[in-house]
Amino acid sequence: MKTTTINFRGFLNGDNGEKSNKSLVKPILINAAIYIALAPTIGFAADPDTFGTLYHTGIKLADWLCVGTLMFGGGLWMLGNRTKALEYVLSTVCGYIVIRHAIDIRDFLARL
Repeated sequence: MKTTTINFRGFLNGDNGEKSNKSLVKPILINAAIYIALAPTIGFAADPDTFGTLYHTGIKLADWLCVGTLMFGGGLWMLGNRTKALEYVLSTVCGYIVIRHAIDIRDFLARL
């Protein structure tokens, strides 16, 4: 293996001295063709309860994000930054209520 010296300014500018002739068009077209060929299979393979599964997974994620944000707000309050802590806690509670009742809000708006 041969050791070479590179230009420092060129290195900082992102030029590593090698010219790449590779084109990304061919791999992108191949991936697009595979996706188009498999899209109907992927769509028909969905379980009837896919939305429910995704919804419950999102709710679990929201639960953990809420817990983490409330802990962060509590830490801010404990360290003496009361106004910022109240802002975090209030925003977390309001956002959590909206997330938990998203389906109810959707159904209510659909009935209008």
